Amino acid sequence: LYQDGPVTQGHGSPWISSSGTSGSAIVTNNSLELIDSRSEDVRISLSPAIFTNHTSAFFSFHLIVRELPSKGGTYFALLLKGNASPIKLFVSTTNAISNHFRLSLSVTSGSDILEKELVTDLPLQTKTRVVLQYNLSEGKIRLWQGNETEKPDELCELVVEGNPVFTHFGFRQNTGIGSLE
Repeated sequence: LYQDGPVTQGHGSPWISSSGTSGSAIVTNNSLELIDSRSEDVRISLSPAIFTNHTSAFFSFHLIVRELPSKGGTYFALLLKGNASPIKLFVSTTNAISNHFRLSLSVTSGSDILEKELVTDLPLQTKTRVVLQYNLSEGKIRLWQGNETEKPDELCELVVEGNPVFTHFGFRQNTGIGSLE
């Protein structure tokens, strides 16, 4: 559990600021707030053992969208290899019904960018579990919403070239994301 205030400044916090206005990624009531009027990107280091001792690595968190993102949206979570961010998780209102949003995933491979969208329209103010699974043996990244132990009704899946060992997981604040926690 994190104390209220900047996520990077809490006692023993593993989060570091990677760009933007330091101290603007705020924890309130044990939730990280991501707001499009702020600019700090934060990340946490990942142990290489995650990728060498297992066939899959899971990254999971709860998401509540308080204010809708822009139509095109932008990415708010990412997996990094060094300073490159080949895996990005987006939130947008593109293709969603009124007052709803969708999640999508992108993978950058060389000069190519592959994208897939979950077609489920998600409502505002509702807690949703977001799960990313990186399957090392298959070289694929999967995104779904719901319980990480049950077979999802819907998932999107993309191939990740070269089976990279990711070094960081991060969250990003930027224009277009709306208000997330």
